[in-house]
Amino acid sequence: MSQPEPVNYRQIYHQILNHLSIDERVAMALGAVGDLLQAFCFDQNEQVIIAVISNQTFGLEQARLIAEHHHNGASLDHLTKTPNFISDSAVRSHLLKNRASTALVLKRIFLILDLFHLHNVASGQEATEQAKMQARDALRKKFDQSTPEQRVHFIINTEGRCLRFFYKMKMGPETADLLGKHEYTKFILVRNLLVFPGLPPQVLRGMSKSPVIWRNNEYRRRILGHTNCPMDVKQKR
Repeated sequence: MSQPEPVNYRQIYHQILNHLSIDERVAMALGAVGDLLQAFCFDQNEQVIIAVISNQTFGLEQARLIAEHHHNGASLDHLTKTPNFISDSAVRSHLLKNRASTALVLKRIFLILDLFHLHNVASGQEATEQAKMQARDALRKKFDQSTPEQRVHFIINTEGRCLRFFYKMKMGPETADLLGKHEYTKFILVRNLLVFPGLPPQVLRGMSKSPVIWRNNEYRRRILGHTNCPMDVKQKR
């Protein structure tokens, strides 16, 4: 048995609703159900979308359609006032790709994301350039507000790739001490740490204690040649 064709809600909107006045669409949207409510999600008028969101049967399915297909920033601002909608990963994904998402919409998204999710947005290809730029600012702020343990966990688990967003920030002494105690086995983590400006001596000392890293001629040379390489490490030659 063949599967039924999926409903084309955009087509329903253009065939049935688009020619109506704004007032008529607002009135209908408040009480619409089923396919008609889905079709209203393709309306580009702010008043109509606010009416759709105010509909008692409005839920995640409709929120996802609006987040993906609506291109009025004010309407998206209204949508993201509801925490349940912005907590949905599909809604967030659509909004991050939507060029109409305002700075306020993006701020609301980034406030609920952890360091790892912010890093994914900032460094990935699944968001607009505006969203990625704002994600980088949010990432720096959240990293700055994190505990030393959280920072180290983040740096190690991203293999140091996150550090490129923090070049203008200083590594705090507690963060540096914890990184200095880490057992280094991954060359990519060491490489990314070595290019971080102002890498503290205790981190370089920690790297030098790793047999895997220290036996590698290239990385031993880079550690020894680092501006902040401590004297006791240089004496290990």
